[in-house]
Amino acid sequence: MKPIKTILWIQFALGLVGGYVAFAYIHWGAMSAAWAYNLQVEYEKMKQSPGFHDPPPIRDQSFARILDDMQAYGHARADVAFYWLLTCGALVVLAAVMLWFLRRAAPSKSLQATAAAPASCD
Repeated sequence: MKPIKTILWIQFALGLVGGYVAFAYIHWGAMSAAWAYNLQVEYEKMKQSPGFHDPPPIRDQSFARILDDMQAYGHARADVAFYWLLTCGALVVLAAVMLWFLRRAAPSKSLQATAAAPASCD
């Protein structure tokens, strides 16, 4: 019984740590997407100014396309991290439920000591 409890406690701890890291990645992805969006807004404002010249394409991609890709990448990173967060949450809940069941199923030592011997029918 002891090894399974140890494994479940390790699963519980790793699930909590993984959930924290996944939440940090969600934040990172959302902030990346917001940063790219703000760059797009600034770029649109710059395009309105007189004397604006479009920057040359980088590897056959326009600057606007690069900003769109940066925003999409931030959203994709946040989405993947959200699924990672759900998985870690499920691991934590499963470990907590199994530990609870094991605690309830463990026989009490005081009951074993006071239990009477079974009667024999001779």
